[in-house]
Amino acid sequence: MATVDVDQVAAPEPRDALTAGRLVLLASLAALGALATNIMLPAFPAMAIATLAWLRAIWHGP
Repeated sequence: MATVDVDQVAAPEPRDALTAGRLVLLASLAALGALATNIMLPAFPAMAIATLAWLRAIWHGP
């Protein structure tokens, strides 16, 4: 049976620690997701109308 060094399992390597830069990066990515959703949502009704008009033109002809 293999032995495990508890000190190395419990403590992460210093390079794996959450630094201020990494925290800012993660927060920025999270904020961009919400911002992108808020920008796209108002466009959905117009996109739906355009898509339906295009489909009607295909199915029913001009």
